[in-house]
Amino acid sequence: VRQGLDDGLELAQIARLEHDRYEQLSSVLHGLQDAVLAVDLHNRITALNPAMEAILGRSRTTLIGQKANDVEAMLSLDGALESGQAERGIVLRFQRRDWIANRTPIQERGKSGCSCG
Repeated sequence: VRQGLDDGLELAQIARLEHDRYEQLSSVLHGLQDAVLAVDLHNRITALNPAMEAILGRSRTTLIGQKANDVEAMLSLDGALESGQAERGIVLRFQRRDWIANRTPIQERGKSGCSCG
């Protein structure tokens, strides 16, 4: 019983640390002036900041979980996800404007994802 309580306390501490880490990263992401979008291994949007919301003209709540290329073809991060290689200085045409994008694969706890900014 004692071991079970100790394990439960340890799990609660880890969960709290993860929550605090998420909050810190979220604050950094939301403070950036550059537009940023992150996807998981399946190219589903996991995070974006207000600058990206403004460009897309849609709220985070309507975008989270959607495939990036279903939202806008130019947002597809499939190439960087498949190759595992960063794509830097890519020129994207969106809303009659040219945008310079960097696509960077990211790893967290052995899982792949990708960000675009």
